[in-house]
Amino acid sequence: MKKIGLIGLGKMGANHARVLKRTVGFEFVGACDLNPEAKKIADGVGVKFYPEIEKLLGEGLDCVDICVPTRFHSKAALLAIEAG
Repeated sequence: MKKIGLIGLGKMGANHARVLKRTVGFEFVGACDLNPEAKKIADGVGVKFYPEIEKLLGEGLDCVDICVPTRFHSKAALLAIEAG
């Protein structure tokens, strides 16, 4: 089973969180967002909330789902790549 994390819990990220929770073959480890209010979304799908991307990436993930605004994709992707 692959461990996956979600980066971004805005409108699209909330949809991805709901789907990831039901997706077979993945252990949905947690989700992160800079907005502390997004914790409600993580709690709603029953996953751990991380206020910082680095803490989520430190959980030994196999992959990430990046759901941040397009202008922030490269930053999130580079952090994920650097984390392995």
